[in-house]
Amino acid sequence: MMKRYLLIILLSLHFINAKAQAWIYHPMPDSNAVWRVDWYTGSACPPMSLFASYQYTIEGDTTIGIYTYKKIYASGINNICNGPLYLNLYEGAMRQDILNKKVYFKCPGNYNDTILYDFNLNIGDTIKHLLQCYPSSGLPAIVASIDSVLVGATFHKCFNCTDGTRIIEGVGSTAGLIEEHLPFENEFDLICFSHDTDIYPSTTSSCPLVQNTIGIREINHLNDELRIVPNPINTEGIIEFTNGNDIIKDIEIYSTIGVKVIWDTNVNKSKYTLYRDKLKSGLYILKVTTKKNNLFVLKFITN
Repeated sequence: MMKRYLLIILLSLHFINAKAQAWIYHPMPDSNAVWRVDWYTGSACPPMSLFASYQYTIEGDTTIGIYTYKKIYASGINNICNGPLYLNLYEGAMRQDILNKKVYFKCPGNYNDTILYDFNLNIGDTIKHLLQCYPSSGLPAIVASIDSVLVGATFHKCFNCTDGTRIIEGVGSTAGLIEEHLPFENEFDLICFSHDTDIYPSTTSSCPLVQNTIGIREINHLNDELRIVPNPINTEGIIEFTNGNDIIKDIEIYSTIGVKVIWDTNVNKSKYTLYRDKLKSGLYILKVTTKKNNLFVLKFITN
C-alpha cells in the first residue's frame, strides 16, 4: 500500500512539474534553430503532391530603425514536381518582445512590422497567421484549447486551433514558421523543429536539413538584388535589379500551386514591365534568368 501511495505522489509531482514548466514563458530562439517544412499543392502536380521541401534558419542580425532583428533565410528544394530548383532566399527579419510575449516579423521590401505570434492568447481568441509575408486567402483560426507539449526536455504552452494547427511557445506554428494551414489547394507541415539539442516533435531522432542535390539548378538570390516595384501590383510593376548591372534574359511567373501563367524569353533588357491585367489577384512566384545564366526568384502579389 505504501508503494502505491508513493507512486501516486511521484506521478502527481511529475504532473505539477510539467504544468509549471508549461507556464514558464519560452521565447523563440535567436540562434541555432531550424524549422523544416514541407509544402503540398493540389492541381498543378498529382493531387496533394510534394511541391517544396525547405528549412528556415537564423542567419545573423540586422538593425531596422530602433530595433534589432534576426535575419531569416529559407533553403531547400522548390518546384519539385515541375522541375526542381534549389532555394536560398532571404524571407525577412524576426524580432521579439519577450516582456509582452510577442514576436514580430518584417518582410522584405517596404513592409511594416507584423505580429507573427502573440502568446497572450486565451480560448476563443482569433489567430490570423502570416502566410509567407503576403495576404492570406485562408480563414482566421480560433484557439479551441490550451495545453502543453514536450519540446526537448521541457514542456511548452500549446494553443490548439480550429484550423488544425498548433501554436507552440518557442517553436511557432505546426504549419511552419511563417506559414498557415490551408485546407484546400495548399498545405504546409512543420516536419521538425530543432534548437540546440531540443527537437520537436520527436525528442530522440534528429531534424535533418534538405540539402542541395546534383542536377538541381541553384537560385542565385542575394537579398534584394531583384525587385518588382510596386509590390503589391495594382496596374503594372517594373522588374529590375537593384545593382543596375544584370540583364534580364527570360521571365517565368508561377501561381502558388505551380502553374506557369506567364513566360517571356529573350527579353534582353535591364527592366521589364509586367501588366496587372494578365494576372488574377493573388500570390505569385517570379523566376528571372539573366544573360549570365544566373537564376533569381521573387514572390509578389497582385491586388
